[in-house]
Amino acid sequence: PAPQLVNMPSSPAEGVRFEWTTIPGIRYRVEGAVALTGQHWVTLAESVAQTSNMRYAEPPGTAMRYYRVLVP
Repeated sequence: PAPQLVNMPSSPAEGVRFEWTTIPGIRYRVEGAVALTGQHWVTLAESVAQTSNMRYAEPPGTAMRYYRVLVP
C-alpha cells in the first residue's frame, strides 16, 4: 500500500517535518523537487522501516520544495 501521511505539523520556526505509516521491513524513500513538473526528483533519505511509522525532518531555512514518499 502507498504510504499515508499521519502527522505534518506546520511551523516555519521548526522547519519541515512529516511522518507516514509504514510496514516494518519495507524500504522507503523521501524525494524532493523544486517543481512538480519538469524537474528531477532528488533522493533526500532512504531507510528500511523498523516500526509502523517513519519521520523525515529538515531544519528551518531549508529551500522550499515539494516532497514525496515512495517504496522504491
